[in-house]
Amino acid sequence: MNQASITKADITPFTWTDSWVLASVAVGGGLKGCQLKDILAAGDLINRAIISPAELRGALGKLIHKGYVRRGGRDFFVIAGDVRFAVEELVKQRAASFSVMQFFEEFLEVDAYAIAEGEGSGMDHSLWDLSDAQVDEATVAYREELASLWRELRQIDRHSLPERAMRLLEAANKLRKN
Repeated sequence: MNQASITKADITPFTWTDSWVLASVAVGGGLKGCQLKDILAAGDLINRAIISPAELRGALGKLIHKGYVRRGGRDFFVIAGDVRFAVEELVKQRAASFSVMQFFEEFLEVDAYAIAEGEGSGMDHSLWDLSDAQVDEATVAYREELASLWRELRQIDRHSLPERAMRLLEAANKLRKN
């Protein structure tokens, strides 16, 4: 498509939230993909906040529409297209979370003044089949998993460290593979 044939409807303005969600999909699932609860966990890790259902619906919809994220079932997402190659390069750099966000903001060419979809932008690619209840369920699952890990960590003392550390590492490895 040449520059002259691009219409306003073809342009998807990305917001900071879109880059946050894309970074969360990449961090939560790497190149293999992840479930919704892993996206929420990564989003919390990156920004110390839980992504809202509306933010997820809007951002994932736009990212899927542009081919940067692929959906594999009801609640499984994986990075795709050009962003996949870019993430492979980012992983080699071992960047800090601030650098990760900056990377995704630059990749998406985030417009700080873009109107979020559904707020008069004329473009709505939201995932309407992703309900608040699904996001709430994933949020609860993430919080329960995190609380369980914290409880386990609080029980570690210098006498039980090797045994408990091994169990935690095995559990984390299983979670990562799922």
